Amino acid sequence: MAQSTLSLPNATGAAATGITYEIRDASERKVQYVGNNTGDSLAAPRIFDVQLDIKAPGVIGNDRVYVSAKQVVLDSDNLPHTGSVSVTVSIPRVQQWTAAHTTSLLAQISSYIGGYVNSSATGTTNTAGFPDKIASGLVP
Repeated sequence: MAQSTLSLPNATGAAATGITYEIRDASERKVQYVGNNTGDSLAAPRIFDVQLDIKAPGVIGNDRVYVSAKQVVLDSDNLPHTGSVSVTVSIPRVQQWTAAHTTSLLAQISSYIGGYVNSSATGTTNTAGFPDKIASGLVP
């Protein structure tokens, strides 16, 4: 069962003054939260989705967890613009795959992206260089 509220850290990492969500919709394999923060509205919502694709016992394949955070802002003409971050975690259903494998992959991604976010977003509102910083890590 999904929790009715969700509180996540903001850009400075402070959960106490972080981003809060209330449950909007939930089913057996999906939950959607909507932000209830200052500035969140029906016209400019903040959405947090979690979806599960879990294989039945004995079925060969990968379990998948999909997490997405979206935020809409309105420009001076009241036109909406959406930013988002999505992560898909795929976990093989074989005996050789352990929780340590999954934890290691998550830590690697977190470290890689976190390094760029910390250098360009924490404590500032200018993230214009963020895509370039990520791209510089991809191209030698």
